[in-house]
Amino acid sequence: MFKPLDEEEVQILSKELALLPNVKSRVSDGVVEEFHQLLTARSYVTTGGVDYAKRLLLKTFGTEHANA
Repeated sequence: MFKPLDEEEVQILSKELALLPNVKSRVSDGVVEEFHQLLTARSYVTTGGVDYAKRLLLKTFGTEHANA
């Protein structure tokens, strides 16, 4: 994450990270779960194509939610 940054940017970012409050585990669990779902959906699109992803969404969520 820090590789593309110069030393000053790393120091600024590090200071800001240190100021962040603690995150409750259920919040971080939710973020990780959402990230996993996005990665899974992306893999369907890249391996199965857009049509496959659309069919999967229709099957999973029904017409109303899949078209949103």
